[in-house]
Amino acid sequence: GVEAVIIALPLHLHAPAAVAAMRAGLHVLTEKLMGHSVRECKEMARTAKETDLLLATGHQRHYNILYDDAVDMIRQRLLGDLHYIRAQWHRGNLPGKDSWQQPMPRAVKPDDPLANDLDHKLRSWSNTLESLKLKKHRDVPRWEKKVAQVRAQIEDAVVDAAKFDYRDMELKDASGNTIYVRPAIEELLRWRLWDRTGGGLMAELGSHQLDAAGIFIHAMHQIHNPQAEKPRPLAVAASAGRPLFPPDREVEDHVYCVMQFPAPDYDPADPNNDKKKIGVQYASINGNGFGGYGEAVFGTEGTLLLEREQDALLYRTNATTDKTRVVVAKGGDRKGLPTLQIYEDGDPESRSIGTLGTLPAERGYTEQLEHWAWCIRNRAQENLPRCHPKVALGDAVIALVTNIAAREGRRIDFKTEWFDPDNDETPEGVKPDLSRYNS
Repeated sequence: GVEAVIIALPLHLHAPAAVAAMRAGLHVLTEKLMGHSVRECKEMARTAKETDLLLATGHQRHYNILYDDAVDMIRQRLLGDLHYIRAQWHRGNLPGKDSWQQPMPRAVKPDDPLANDLDHKLRSWSNTLESLKLKKHRDVPRWEKKVAQVRAQIEDAVVDAAKFDYRDMELKDASGNTIYVRPAIEELLRWRLWDRTGGGLMAELGSHQLDAAGIFIHAMHQIHNPQAEKPRPLAVAASAGRPLFPPDREVEDHVYCVMQFPAPDYDPADPNNDKKKIGVQYASINGNGFGGYGEAVFGTEGTLLLEREQDALLYRTNATTDKTRVVVAKGGDRKGLPTLQIYEDGDPESRSIGTLGTLPAERGYTEQLEHWAWCIRNRAQENLPRCHPKVALGDAVIALVTNIAAREGRRIDFKTEWFDPDNDETPEGVKPDLSRYNS
């Protein structure tokens, strides 16, 4: 029979689906973010504890070999003492060309700017398919799937989204005039754009990279204490806005934050060591994809750049010309799997770091699933997914509190209680309550 489920639903459904699955005796792996609120995350964690089932969350950088090797470099002190991390996720999305704003069937909203997209795509792709069939081209099966997909999207017009608790909505201007009308099915199909169903840039993108920042800082702490837990941030200041997109959504298209984490020798009771903090700066923008996404990790003896989960550049000195570059080469081994390749340039210390080139390279998606399944088959207290409920809760607290700080344009100090699944305190001020899932 079925033993486990993977939840790939809009964010607001993670908690009810996960709780229902675990109460039915199923292990769960849910996409990031763990839940739509810290309250929901704690409810999920408590259900996993009560049912003694494995709950994992899809922050795949815990399984990406480049990040694993970055952790190893930090532990070996190749970067010296970490003191600053800069991360970004820049996308070129613009009005009319937004991957989060999926086209809808014309029948559900004829005046939508993208109302004709699916019909045009169906005609174009059908013509391409017929042409390929005449040539007996090998791509026919792939294009048959593409045409079937767009037909299915058009057939979504028959769905009564209101029956599934998706809602109509009107956006108004300062004078109370209606400037945008959203039918219920739009909340379903474009769920990332709305506060009730999604979590914006921090939940969808920023959570990954602030998770990575925490992984790097954790490695720094483990140098001094091998048993150290992943450190919690101390405070965040953030801002957000929507300078590019029209009022056809609630989420912002730009968000920026500065976060402080404790350094290994941080001591809030000491007037000197209370300043021992590691800074993390993050930005997620639309409208310009320059730089893509990645992290820059700054240490006293070197800098590590990780780009698009596939490339790594290690600068062992302050000179940016002295570096070792580690990149993922697709189809690099005999089995056609990606491998890590070393491109050396610069000082001897950089050139000495070449062991990564012998290892297979993956982004972590497969390994994450495999490890979750392995933990299910090998149940033991020490056999847990790397992003188990306590870790995933921490990532969610960071992203969701940053959203609050950005909306309110202020600094927020993180409370230890928010990171404790068994503590009722949450940043949104609503206590966890598992009884609400009983109906």
